[in-house]
Amino acid sequence: MALNEQPEGGADVSSGAENTKKGPGKKLLIGIIAVVAAVIIGFTAANSLSSDEKAQVEQVTASIDAIGTVNRNSGDEIESAREDYDALSSKCKRHVKNAKVLTSAEKEYDQLRADEAIKRIAKLEKITVDSGEDITAAKNVYKQLSDSQKALVTNADLLKTADGKYDDARVKEVSDAISAIGEVTLDSKDAIKKAEKLYKALPVKIQANVSNASDLENASAEYGQLALKDTEEKIDKIGKVTLESESAIKDADAAYDALSGDQKKQVGNADVLQTAKASLDQLKKDEADKKITLKKGEVVTTSNWELTFKRSDITTEIDPDNTSGYYLYYHPSDDDAFIDLVFKIKNTGSEMQRISDIVSDSSIQYGEQTLSKDPNLYFSNGSSIDKVYEWDGLDALESGTLHIAFDLPKEVMSDKKTVIVRITLDGVEKRVVVRK
Repeated sequence: MALNEQPEGGADVSSGAENTKKGPGKKLLIGIIAVVAAVIIGFTAANSLSSDEKAQVEQVTASIDAIGTVNRNSGDEIESAREDYDALSSKCKRHVKNAKVLTSAEKEYDQLRADEAIKRIAKLEKITVDSGEDITAAKNVYKQLSDSQKALVTNADLLKTADGKYDDARVKEVSDAISAIGEVTLDSKDAIKKAEKLYKALPVKIQANVSNASDLENASAEYGQLALKDTEEKIDKIGKVTLESESAIKDADAAYDALSGDQKKQVGNADVLQTAKASLDQLKKDEADKKITLKKGEVVTTSNWELTFKRSDITTEIDPDNTSGYYLYYHPSDDDAFIDLVFKIKNTGSEMQRISDIVSDSSIQYGEQTLSKDPNLYFSNGSSIDKVYEWDGLDALESGTLHIAFDLPKEVMSDKKTVIVRITLDGVEKRVVVRK
């Protein structure tokens, strides 16, 4: 068949050829659509989450939401949320919708902590001798910051020079205190002590920076010699010790106590001071004893009783008031004797009083010994005498004779030892000299 011949039926050969060319173009379009659909399906499948992954994402999302408003105490919540977020897979992270909230919270918290340090460090712009606590506080706050937070502290350079400036201020304070001592006199004590205290408080490494430290040492030595001489002169002024010497003794003793241990060893008349103090104590004790020593006929008046001191005896027999006829008496054991203190007593109260309550405390000085002794009490009225028991008493305004008797070895009657009784009568302390 010729090329230009028409096929039977009037069909156009060229049209048939054209239809054949269009067929492959449609297939290509369908193929592209299929590929795109496959990619979309694959992407969707790749980003879909399992139930466990969904739970992880929800947990992290909740951790970030829990941060809330950022404040000084938000550090743990932010750190916990960051750890949870960083532990997620890349796929899960893409599903955390509030991830930017975490980043923003971290930045806000870092700035807040940095601002705290900035505020603390700002106090160090002017360093004085009182800046020690501020320096320590600023260092502690800065030290606790993370590297990212430290990078936000705009005045951190002040920390680097703070210690040096603080040392310089303290050295200057000491130097000024030493200079203020001036000419050394007995009035220089406080100034020297102040300078010494400040100097000793300096770290050893900066004590060498005190240029006039030797002046302090010289002033201290000079004052020591003046104080030593002054103490010896005050001791010399005491003279013969009387009760009026108390002021002079106190003055000398205060001067002596203010000396150092080495200086005290150099006081040539220190023994005079010690003897004077002991003598004054004895004089004061003697004076106090005089005030409470009972004399015959003296009346002791208390809230409940009137006691008139009649006499004191060393005896082997306690007799009633009236011994003209038949009478009873009390005697100690064969090896003992009585120290008998005799009082006329009267109940001045409005009701009966127990006699045994009159004496509440007692002791006896026998020679060089002090004996703690409880007495026996005996009551006499006329020719009768009875031992007083706990339940015995006197009615209101009733009177009689009270014997307060102590047992001592019988040798007390023949030896010459001192016998002095101390008793407390219804709350009033008294002293009875039985024998000097």
